[in-house]
Parts: sequence; C-alpha cells; structure tokens
Amino acid sequence: MPIKILLIDDDPDSVRLLTLMLNPEGYQITSARSGHEGLRLAMQEPHDLIIIDVMMPDMDGFEVCRTIRQTPGISNVPILMLSARTRVDDKIEGLRAGASDYMTKPINRKDLLARVEALLQVHMEQGAKIIAVMGVKSGVGATTVATNLAIALRAISAKRVVIVDAHLPFGDLDLLLNIPGGRTWADLVPYVNELDSDVMSSVLVSHASGIKVLLAPGPQEGAVALPDNALSKIVILLKSLADFIVLDAPPPDQQSTLSLLEVTDVVALVLTPDLAALSLTPLALEVARSRRNPPPEVHLILNRGGSGLNAASIEAQLQLKLAAQLPDEEALVTVSANRGVPLIMSQPNCGLAREVRNFVKILVPEIREAKPGGTGLLGRLRGSG
Repeated sequence: MPIKILLIDDDPDSVRLLTLMLNPEGYQITSARSGHEGLRLAMQEPHDLIIIDVMMPDMDGFEVCRTIRQTPGISNVPILMLSARTRVDDKIEGLRAGASDYMTKPINRKDLLARVEALLQVHMEQGAKIIAVMGVKSGVGATTVATNLAIALRAISAKRVVIVDAHLPFGDLDLLLNIPGGRTWADLVPYVNELDSDVMSSVLVSHASGIKVLLAPGPQEGAVALPDNALSKIVILLKSLADFIVLDAPPPDQQSTLSLLEVTDVVALVLTPDLAALSLTPLALEVARSRRNPPPEVHLILNRGGSGLNAASIEAQLQLKLAAQLPDEEALVTVSANRGVPLIMSQPNCGLAREVRNFVKILVPEIREAKPGGTGLLGRLRGSG
C-alpha cells in the first residue's frame, strides 16, 4: 500500500512542484487548496504525513497545524511545514504550533525527500507495535494462538497489551476469555473521527491476565453495514493506549482484513500440517506483504504440529523457516476453551504454552522472560500449574 501524503497549499504551482518531487518515490499525493479543505480531507481519510504551507488566505499554516494537533484521530500525524519566511522566530512559531519539521522555500528535492523519509520513519516507530494473527484459512486455530500470544506478551514484557477481536460478526474472544458480552468496537464507529483516549478506554475490557480486550460486534450488530476501514482507524487510535496490539484477524481473503494489514507491523500467519492449508499459504503470504510499504515482518506458525505433514517438508515446500511449531494438544485446547481460561494460564508448562513463549522472544527480542517462580505474572501462572 503506498504511503499517503496530504499537501495543504493554495498555490497550484507549488502543489504541482511538490507532487513532481514526491510522486517518483511512490508516494500517493492528495492535495487541498485551503486550510479548511485540508482539515476535512485529513479527518476523512488517514494519511501518513501532512505537508502544510504557512501562507494561506482562509487559515494560515500555523492555525491548521494547531487544529490538527487538537483533533483526535489525526493529532499524531507528522507535519512538515513549508514557508518562504526564513526568520528563526517563524520557525520557532511553526514548531510551537505542532509542526514536526520546518523547511524554508525554495525547496531542494534531495532535502525534501530526506526530511519526508525521516519523519515517516520516526512516525512508524512510535506507538504500539501492531501484530496481526491470522490463519491462512478458517479453522486453523488462529484465535487460540492470538489469545495465548497476547497473554504471553503481557506476562513476559509487563507492557500494556490490547487484543482486538477483528472477526465480524462471529468473534469469540468473549467466550475464550470468559468475558460477559458488553460494549464492542461497533459502538465506536459512529464517532471514529472524534474519539479520545478516555472514550477508547471505556470500551476496553480488563482481563485477569492483565491484558485489555476490545470485543467484536455480535450477529445483531454485525448485520449493520460497517465501513471496511472503520476498525483500522480505531486500531490506529488505540496505539496511544498500548505497547502491543494483537489483532485476532480473519484470513487474508476477507475484505475487512485488507485494511487491517495496511496498519500492521507484524503478521503471524497460522497454518496447519495439511495440504489444504499448505496450498493457501503462498497466496496468504503475498497478500500479507503487499498491503503496506515497507512490508510488515511475517512469521509462519505451524499449529497442531505432528498431526499431519512434518515440519521439514512444509519448510521445504514453502522455502521458509517456521517461527514456531505448536504441538497438537486439541484435548487441552478444547477444555481450555470451554472453561474460558487460555492454556498459557491454566497449563503454563504444556507444549503449546512453551512454544508461544519462545515465539514471543523471537517476536520481541529486546524483552526477556521472567524467571520461573518469580514474582511476575508468568511466575505466578507457572506456580498455579
């Protein structure tokens, strides 16, 4: 998916010049000829960067910048301010208004591209890491993997973790985590351009493991048409409330998944050791890697290992290494699902739990696992096993 840049400038020649500079690099350009139009476009569709000219008739660039910084949903977008004003005081005013960087005209193409790239890189590194867990097809156990992964991330890192049920209309995180039905992300959709952290927090459900949960709409809510990109907008807003966001996502052949992949940093692609899943994996990999630029990390997770094709033959066929091999423990998984207590909590020493913890260390190498029997959550969970 191309990186989207919004240009807000009333001078058509300036817009044309900037577009000619940026388009060859693969950036998708949208332009607005006034501050008011720019604000409308910024709120209407997510952009990765906004470039604003200072001198405009209806609203000057400083006012537009201040308004963006005060508007939930777009307040964190990096802003590059352009101006013919060269005084130090003008640059200071721009930065105080909320600009991420300030360039004086005339614009040098190499300088512009370097600054754009730097702003985009910093922006991508900010906020929560978004991890989409999805099966190559339905029924491979991706929801079980996502649930246990989220709890393991919380236990090992002690960071803020939110898990999002992205299935519509039959998500079942409420059952797997024994959470009574309540508010869902569908409640946020009508207000997606007005959300703040307090409203977002009020919809999240706290789980005994320490993670937060954003539930999916049920069949009745799911019957109402929801925009395909509504959930991806909500996920972006969640980044300020978490360090890791785990998406329990549908397979990549579903339309709703495509918009989620545009905001995903890491994809954990779950397959099972059978020919049907193996045949779909190359296409799923292609889709997972094609929705954003640069593409996300993609890790393959073999679930129910040992129950069919062996791991070595799967790796040879795909010419890829498996990041994790979860053993076939369907009896334990079924009991866990019926109780509403994930295996990582009820059976922390089982093979699946150990492999999920090992995958966390691959996924986030900078964090280290708590010692067995320690005072952290993982130690308490192990002690209960």
